Amino acid sequence: MDAEVPAKATGMMEPKYNLGGYNLCKAQLVHTPYSSRQADSFSIKAKEILGDDQTVNIVYVISIKGQENNKAAFEFFVEYPLDEKIDLEAWKSQGCPGIRNMFACIFPFFRQTISALTNDYDGDLVLPVVSVSDDMVVKGTTFVRKKQEELAAQG
Repeated sequence: MDAEVPAKATGMMEPKYNLGGYNLCKAQLVHTPYSSRQADSFSIKAKEILGDDQTVNIVYVISIKGQENNKAAFEFFVEYPLDEKIDLEAWKSQGCPGIRNMFACIFPFFRQTISALTNDYDGDLVLPVVSVSDDMVVKGTTFVRKKQEELAAQG
């Protein structure tokens, strides 16, 4: 018997999931020696959403830009086994409600992996903790670090 995921008051369904695991599929890193590893901006996006009625697989892409043409891109594959069956296509057509929670549970692992891979004599690349909405994950979003002059001007 197929169990339906209960719809919230918004009419959208948020799947109940577990974190099955993740893999770093691709990494590209361009870094000028003896330059800052600080990220001036970075973007996140759910590049692909795959799976079936019992598993959601998401390919996330994190792109980072820094100073002196320093840049990086990381592609992660994440598996989320579901506690209850869902109609994956219907979930995707509704904008993937709850994907922000799925992203929130895996983002600390992404941050740690990126930090560990980039840790060398110039220091490591540390991404800030961010808060995202479902749309920001599905459609992609970019976070930009404010410069010291902008912060001083704000008072």
